[in-house]
Amino acid sequence: MKPTKGPVVSVIIPTYNRKQTISRAIESILNQTYQDFEIIIVDDGSTDGTDVAIHSFTDPRIRYTHHEHNRGAATARNKGITLARGKYIAFQDSDDESLPDRLERQVEVLNCNSEIGIVYGDMIRVFQDGHERLIKTPNVGLNHAETYNALISFKAESVGIGTCVVRRSCFEQIGYFDANLHRFEELDFFIRASKLYHLYKIDAPVIKYYEVNRDENKILNLALSARKYLLKKYYKEISKDRICLAIHYFGIGNDLCYLGNIQEGRQYIWRSIQLSPLKIKYLIALLMSFAGSNTYHTVVKQKNEILFNIKKIFYR
Repeated sequence: MKPTKGPVVSVIIPTYNRKQTISRAIESILNQTYQDFEIIIVDDGSTDGTDVAIHSFTDPRIRYTHHEHNRGAATARNKGITLARGKYIAFQDSDDESLPDRLERQVEVLNCNSEIGIVYGDMIRVFQDGHERLIKTPNVGLNHAETYNALISFKAESVGIGTCVVRRSCFEQIGYFDANLHRFEELDFFIRASKLYHLYKIDAPVIKYYEVNRDENKILNLALSARKYLLKKYYKEISKDRICLAIHYFGIGNDLCYLGNIQEGRQYIWRSIQLSPLKIKYLIALLMSFAGSNTYHTVVKQKNEILFNIKKIFYR
């Protein structure tokens, strides 16, 4: 008996306690202009009734699996990849919404160029007060070396996996997401993929990204751990470029100081200055660290809020 032909696209939706938003995410895929897909939902240990919301859908293209305990987004996405039957794998976060022509546009790009392994796009951020802002993701280019350098120096960290459709062979050749990472796991995957495939950006939004309340300290601690892990993982490549290494040292140092670990943070910032002594931002951060953790945290938080509000006004 011949095997049943699978869909062209497998859409993987990892979810954890998203009862209020999972239906919107699923509906945004079901309403796509491109319909040759399956949806694989990996419930990563939800306890809030997310499964009830999922099971209210009866479309046979929806496949559901769950973990007994929360294991993290990377592990959930990896589980989805192992179950996927499509030659292209799309990712959708369970609190986001894909725009109607997303899959159609991204599949067309992959069909037309076999050297492209990942197609991504811009995002529309929807704030809690209802207004929207276009988020432009960086274009990392079609040159392997240029793309790799942009990724490894964190210049392209805002490329979200939730905007991506990935060629299955990408995972078959370079492996899945690194489950040791609980932040920046997509960046690590892009770094590895860029050595073999091109990344292509559609210059238009492909998803709506909804603002939700998050534990800032938890996110920053996860980001800090991920930064340290990635620096160690790619140190041989990163250390070839003094500026790139300085960027990593400063990123870690700034996070440490912001979270209150001034002594260790100052050591990383000082390393960044030794590598890039003319970078004014690094010098200011070092001076601020001597004012104490409360002052450092307050100044950085206020600066970020001012920049954030300016952008909100500009994009209204």
